[in-house]
Amino acid sequence: TTTLVDGIRARRSKAEVLGCLKCYEMIANDMDEFSVATVGPVLFPELLTLARVAEHADVRRRATSAFAATVSTLENLSGSDQRAVRDSLIPYLGNWLETVAMALERVPNPKSFEQCAASLEALKSLVLAVTFFAKPAGDALMPALSRGAALFHGIAPVYAQYAEENDHATDGNDSDGDEVSFDAVATELLELIITISEQPKLHKILAPSLTDTLYVTIGYMCMSSAQEEQWIDDPNQFVADEDDDFSTLRASCGLMLDSLCLQFGPKAVTALAEVANRCMSESIAARNAGDEKWWRIREATLLAVGTMSDAITTSAERAQQKGLPVP
Repeated sequence: TTTLVDGIRARRSKAEVLGCLKCYEMIANDMDEFSVATVGPVLFPELLTLARVAEHADVRRRATSAFAATVSTLENLSGSDQRAVRDSLIPYLGNWLETVAMALERVPNPKSFEQCAASLEALKSLVLAVTFFAKPAGDALMPALSRGAALFHGIAPVYAQYAEENDHATDGNDSDGDEVSFDAVATELLELIITISEQPKLHKILAPSLTDTLYVTIGYMCMSSAQEEQWIDDPNQFVADEDDDFSTLRASCGLMLDSLCLQFGPKAVTALAEVANRCMSESIAARNAGDEKWWRIREATLLAVGTMSDAITTSAERAQQKGLPVP
């Protein structure tokens, strides 16, 4: 570890720094409380500085990933061990969250590998921060979370256009073998929303825009031309893929809807009713205008309603039992 720390701090060459960062990531998951407390004061400030000001984008990204790899050790720990490592990391939270917020300032260009990769690393870091530091971070989380939430909405029209393209330049591997795509960025955004929804103290971020969040989610669920082409001649394959393939963005949207139902209950149902009316109206208007794709927003809306069907019926039953209007 000392050799890696020295290589990172010396910054003798880009290749050496990248090599040391990669090696550190490999061993970070095996670090314990003593290792974090020993290495942290020397290494973590260097990682966070590189993540913000390094000349090369791949060095900035790798430094962010290296620090996040340390935080991810918390996933393998529990009890007093987890608390000890988490306490050792708290002094670096402020700089880390500022670094993450900087990386989420703009919607990444789907054709730029580095922009997509940087956004993906920042979002993964933010998910870790929400999972393990929602309480100790306090208001320091808000700027990064606000940018993450804004990105969820801002990326939607860009993703809609991206989904219709056949040539996705960012799909594939970089020189390190990392797989990065614009799909991965969108999927990680959904993971962030799910993670936020699981923290009651952070509901204030989602509650004011719950209706817009559901509307954007239905947009993400719309079938692409490639999916239509794949399924149109084989409805059985469509059914099988929808039931068994949990790797698609549509499936991730379903998981997010489940989470919002669980956390917001009747509020989510009421928001869905408003959104469903809006989407169906858009579908009718598109059909009347001769748009051949008019049915896609309708199909996605019905899929969302089906996904939330348990919450809808439960809300109706409880309202009737209490003599209240059905949401």
